[in-house]
Amino acid sequence: MIYLLLFIGIPIAEIYLLVQVAGRIGFGLTLGLVILTGVVGMACVRHQGARVLSRLNQDLQGGRMPAGALTEGVLLLAAGLLLITPGVITDAVGLLLLVPPIRKAVAWGFGKHFAKKIRFVQYPGAPDAFGGSGDGVIEGDWEEEDSEK
Repeated sequence: MIYLLLFIGIPIAEIYLLVQVAGRIGFGLTLGLVILTGVVGMACVRHQGARVLSRLNQDLQGGRMPAGALTEGVLLLAAGLLLITPGVITDAVGLLLLVPPIRKAVAWGFGKHFAKKIRFVQYPGAPDAFGGSGDGVIEGDWEEEDSEK
């Protein structure tokens, strides 16, 4: 129900705010502002996206899990999509997601939220992640070699 309300409510609020802004500053200036935020936002996303990809590559080269870089990449993609979407609310949220400290705080919040939702449980005797039987026995073939050769 909340998603339906958001799906209907946000576009109505966007249209209302665009009409209000156009009434104050004029239609042409409002249209130019919407186009400008899209272009500037996409340039910022491209620049910051390159930095995030560089960090992702460094994490992978260092053998670290790039969870932070991946989350920031998804948030940058969301910022770009929000900035392309015409509207005052979506532009404001998109621009906020372009600010690195705000983006890191949002990523941290998502991490905390999803950490509560995800659980990893491995039962004794269950197969492990690599397909083993879980009983501690490693099967294989062997042959004895003469070490005096």
